[in-house]
Amino acid sequence: MNSLFRASALFLVTAGCAATKGDLAALGEETGNQSELDSATPPDDTAITPAPDPAWWSIVATVPVAGTNPVTEGTTVSFTAYPDGADAAPLCTATSPAVSITAEVAPDATIYAWWSTALDISDGACDTEDIEIPTALYLGIGALDPNIVAVLGDAGYAELTSSLYGAYVSLDGGGTVYTFGVAGTASSYEGEPVTDGDPIPDGTWQIEGIYLLPIE
Repeated sequence: MNSLFRASALFLVTAGCAATKGDLAALGEETGNQSELDSATPPDDTAITPAPDPAWWSIVATVPVAGTNPVTEGTTVSFTAYPDGADAAPLCTATSPAVSITAEVAPDATIYAWWSTALDISDGACDTEDIEIPTALYLGIGALDPNIVAVLGDAGYAELTSSLYGAYVSLDGGGTVYTFGVAGTASSYEGEPVTDGDPIPDGTWQIEGIYLLPIE
C-alpha cells in the first residue's frame, strides 16, 4: 500500500467525522499559519515540547478462513497510531493476535462476512496512557464502496478494482461501521476476479486500511 488517507469518514451505519492522510494539505496550511504567528514570540529554550497526541488509527489484519469460517489461530490485527498533521509520522504500531474470532450476522447486505474479534493486547508497543489498543472489534469483508474505489489508484491498487473486496470495521461494538480499505486473498491481490456475495472463498485474507480511523 502506497498511501493512507484522512478524509470524510466512511460510515455505513451512523454519520460522523474523520479525516485522511492524503488530503490534509489544508489542515497543514492552517497549522502552518498558526506557527507563523507563534514564531513572533521568542522561543523558551527551557520549554519541553510535548509528544503529539494520537488522533488516528491505521488498521491492517490477517484472517485465515476455512470452511467459510474464520480461524482464530493466525488471525492478527495491527494498529498504527498517527497524530494530526499532514504527512505526520506514525507514533507506534502494535500487533495483536486474536483470542477468538466468530462469524456473526452482518449489519448490511453489502458485507459478506462479519466477525466478532477479541484480541490479546499484551504487545506493549503502544502501551502509553494516551493510546489504548482496542481489546475487541468487528472485522468485515464485502463489496467495495465507491469512496474506496475512488482512491485505489493513489493507494497503489489501480489495476485491482475488480479483484479486491471492501474492508469494514467497527470499534464500538457494532454501533458505527466504517468501510475503510480493501481485502483479499493472495490470488485477489494477483488479480483474480471477486466472487460477489456470501460465503467468501477460503484462504488467508489480508485486510489493508486505506482510510485512517479516528481514535476516540
